[in-house]
Amino acid sequence: MDYRLRVFCEVATQQSVSAAAKILHISQPAVTQHIKLLEEAFHTPFFIRSRHGVTLTEAGIILLAHARRVATLEEELTAQLHQPGQAFQGHLRVGISNTIMQYYLPKVLFLFKKQHPAITIEVLGGNSTSTIGALLDQRIDIGLIESPCRRRDLRSQSFFEDEIVVIASPKNAFAKKHFITLRELAKASFIFREQGSGMRQCVEEHLKRVNIKKVKIAQELPSIEAIKKSVALDMGLSFVSRMSVENEVSQGNLTILNIPKLKMHRYFSAILSLGPDPIGIRQIFLSYLK
Repeated sequence: MDYRLRVFCEVATQQSVSAAAKILHISQPAVTQHIKLLEEAFHTPFFIRSRHGVTLTEAGIILLAHARRVATLEEELTAQLHQPGQAFQGHLRVGISNTIMQYYLPKVLFLFKKQHPAITIEVLGGNSTSTIGALLDQRIDIGLIESPCRRRDLRSQSFFEDEIVVIASPKNAFAKKHFITLRELAKASFIFREQGSGMRQCVEEHLKRVNIKKVKIAQELPSIEAIKKSVALDMGLSFVSRMSVENEVSQGNLTILNIPKLKMHRYFSAILSLGPDPIGIRQIFLSYLK
């Protein structure tokens, strides 16, 4: 189902934007934006808003009935596609940003290929910006990115909540402290991902929210592995996905800093071209992401 329809159904069911946001694990403004885009697409309001919540308009009632039929049809199709012994053949082009490709994709590919060995997956690596560009140019069928996709000419759906942490060398002075203040953090030197990466975009947005408008960037690197090695050599601190440093932390080569006033999370998203909901190989692959 189109992700906007999923959001609509949840708001309609809960009769509350805030309750829907909690269930979907996205922000209230994100829920509001999805509903706004849906209403703009059909040129009609679907909800009557009040301080007590939301109620469906006549158009909203019609859309909810349609959305529930779509959900039922998708369930039937998925059941048929996953019947024992069902074999699929084909080729799927997937564009993937770096963190997802290195630390999330391998397990997905293992499970997918185990069940569907005749389907060939072609992987195009890059950052979030280049992955979006590849989808717009029709060089890939699906994109997996680490930052929100705010383009109206693409559709997206979240599939994983990631935690971003600040890492340091065990030799760094910060590593010896029980916690780090925002003021101390703002004075540190950092190794950042390149412009256009989903990680950098997410980190910069979070820093602005805690009034850290600028940090000292000692070095930019396009590789997560290069960043981790540079931090281990005490060239600076860095922001990385927690899943990307589990081995290094357990081996004592890197330390995750405790910053009580800076908690950073983001959602990995699958992006697709506008149009009918994905079916066949694309739908099967998307089902494995969760």
